[in-house]
Amino acid sequence: KSLIAILLLLPSIFFVAYQSSDLFKERVDQTINSVIVFQDAEYSPVNQRIIYALNSWEIIKKNLLIGVGTGDFPSEYKKINKLNTPDLYYEYKFSSGSQPHNMYTLILVELGIVGLGSMLLIFYYQIKFSLSQSNRFIRDTGLTLPLLFLVIMLSDSYLLGHYTTLLFVFFSSFLHKDFEKPS
Repeated sequence: KSLIAILLLLPSIFFVAYQSSDLFKERVDQTINSVIVFQDAEYSPVNQRIIYALNSWEIIKKNLLIGVGTGDFPSEYKKINKLNTPDLYYEYKFSSGSQPHNMYTLILVELGIVGLGSMLLIFYYQIKFSLSQSNRFIRDTGLTLPLLFLVIMLSDSYLLGHYTTLLFVFFSSFLHKDFEKPS
């Protein structure tokens, strides 16, 4: 029932927002247009993320198994950016620091498939543990936390920031403690 409600509610909210908010409509149309008419020499937030992804995948292809090393994303990205998109200023592309706005891409670049597999195993075990709980609140909330982070990390590197990482660890420590075992 909940899944059906969500599948009906989310598109409805999007439709109402698109029809009633000129700003929302303009941003959605601008994003769609940027993706359709992608030009790597033109600066826009959408083009910036597309270029991040394309250049990052070039690095990943060369260092697939173990990546380029922790913290080496900025220097490696600067090199590939000069080769692939030299017309774009590196400073504009890195106004947000040293990450490609996608946690999976960042992990693949820095730690390769080994690192991505390790990170995904953390979420796998959290989900597995949550599904085994008899307490419904712990089961549902414990399942929601890793699923939420798995989704939001598509749009930014949330485990890179201090506050969101602390939030994840703090809630995980309570939700994934085995309350059913006696101390």
